[in-house]
Order: sequence, then C-alpha cells, then structure tokens
Amino acid sequence: MKRAVNVIVVEDEPNALEFLCMLLDDSAYDMKIVATATNVQDAIARIDRFKPDLVFLDIQMPDGSGFDVIEKSTFKD
Repeated sequence: MKRAVNVIVVEDEPNALEFLCMLLDDSAYDMKIVATATNVQDAIARIDRFKPDLVFLDIQMPDGSGFDVIEKSTFKD
C-alpha cells in the first residue's frame, strides 16, 4: 500500500495559497498537505518540523525568497 506524499505549500498570496491547496486536494495523486506557510521564517520552521516529501515553494515573499528557505532549512541535510 502506497502512503500519501506529505506536502507543504509556501505562498504569501492568500488567493494563490487557497487555489493551490484546492488543486492538491482535488488531485488524482495521494497528497496530504501537512502545513502551509506565508513567509520565510514560518516556511523554515514548518519544513524542519514536518520533514515533507514535497514543498511547493513561492520564490518572492515580503521577508525574503524561496532560495532563503532552501539555504536555511535542514531538509537538505
């Protein structure tokens, strides 16, 4: 039996975050959204906490970029 793919969605635009979560929920793939984040600091904390299989990562956010998230997260270790 396959397990769900644990996903975190990082997006600072509320409408885009809601739409992407809706698309993932309706997807034919077995994805489980374990967390969402709207800024760099929350994204880093949630990625480090949940250790997701997949992250949908916004590039431009008010407090930094998706590349900052990648640099500072422990998921790459």
